[in-house]
Amino acid sequence: MVDFTKKTLLSALQDNPDHIGSVCIEHASSDFYPPEMYGFDMVLIHVMDKDMALHEISHMKNGDLRLQVHYVSKWSMERWLVDGENRNMIQWMIQGEIMKDATGYLNVLRERILQFANPLREQRMIAEFALFLRNFLQAKQFMKMNHELDAYQRILESLRHWAGIVLIEKGMHPEVSVWNQIHDLNLGVFKLYEELTISQETVGQRVELLLLASEFSVMSKMKEYCSLLLRILSSREEPWNENELVEHPELHHIRDDLPMLLQKMLQRSLVREVEVLKTELDVTDEQPFVELYYLAG
Repeated sequence: MVDFTKKTLLSALQDNPDHIGSVCIEHASSDFYPPEMYGFDMVLIHVMDKDMALHEISHMKNGDLRLQVHYVSKWSMERWLVDGENRNMIQWMIQGEIMKDATGYLNVLRERILQFANPLREQRMIAEFALFLRNFLQAKQFMKMNHELDAYQRILESLRHWAGIVLIEKGMHPEVSVWNQIHDLNLGVFKLYEELTISQETVGQRVELLLLASEFSVMSKMKEYCSLLLRILSSREEPWNENELVEHPELHHIRDDLPMLLQKMLQRSLVREVEVLKTELDVTDEQPFVELYYLAG
């Protein structure tokens, strides 16, 4: 029944020129069973080479067999690979059975995931650091406002991304079960997780401990974690404006966090600002407007 169903679903796409390939995950053979798979016997992922919604899902039934069918663009797969947003899909791409791979793309994608070499690893690192930094800064702000529970939520999330950074440093993709991954790799980070979640200290004291630890252990390595951005800034003699950086293909996945990263790197003298006069905004007898460009420090 299962093999017949898979072949039938694939045959429906055999004449579709946009269909790159398909990956199948069966409940009985999967080590990872995320919530969205509960109640389903099989997940089938069709990768398409066309413009479409980020992710389309349909639920189907064939006799007693319940299926979840995903239609994913090639662009979506590439995005998730560098920003880590959909960790389930990356795990499925490693574990699943490749049923069709007309162009060889899925096998190449799987090899890229498993090797985790640069530039992919560099891109993944800066994305994970940006997520850490955003939550870390929000936690600090909430503590200043005496919103301790909101600060706790943000620092817990930042710690999860800290664990992700450690895993990437070890050449591993962060999975959904990140604390299970980190336990044997970095006991120090795991102990911080325990301190934050089960300590007898007050919520505020626990958050302050994590803020100090993060400042010392993660923020001090900003240059290493932002090596991709520094490499791009150093790739030419002319300074870069923010729009140029946002549109750079290697930085597109962190475009929303680029202003935050640049400002924190400025504070640590990792980048320099260059002021360029905006003549079209010149105002007589007033302070002139300048546009800020950036160079590696």
